[in-house]
Amino acid sequence: MQACLLYIAVAFTFCRVASRVVQGAAALTVAPVAICSFVPFLQWRMRRALHTCTSLIAKELQRRPPDIVVGSSWGSAVALRCLEAGYWAGPSLLLAPAVSAKGLWNLAWPSFDPKVPAAAASKILVVQVCTVRR
Repeated sequence: MQACLLYIAVAFTFCRVASRVVQGAAALTVAPVAICSFVPFLQWRMRRALHTCTSLIAKELQRRPPDIVVGSSWGSAVALRCLEAGYWAGPSLLLAPAVSAKGLWNLAWPSFDPKVPAAAASKILVVQVCTVRR
């Protein structure tokens, strides 16, 4: 996650510097082109990070199966991936699973629609709080 934040900071710094170097109407095209070429890389990096975390947790689940899995945000997304892949089918408490994002993070977040097997789904409790702004 820290690496992704670093990549975002570098991209925006590049855009700021490029817009100072390139003046006028050309400056308006430099930033979008830089960001558009950066977003696919960031999406790939986030998907790769989720895959790597899932692989690490899958190995640990095989080595030492727990009584229950509890995950929050990113951890819940990893737990969902483990459930989907069949690495885990036991009781799970998932707090605000990070399956999608809003705002700027939506550009990079590896959103997915979890498909959990029915046998595992009966043992999962998902807690998600939605706030409504008025």
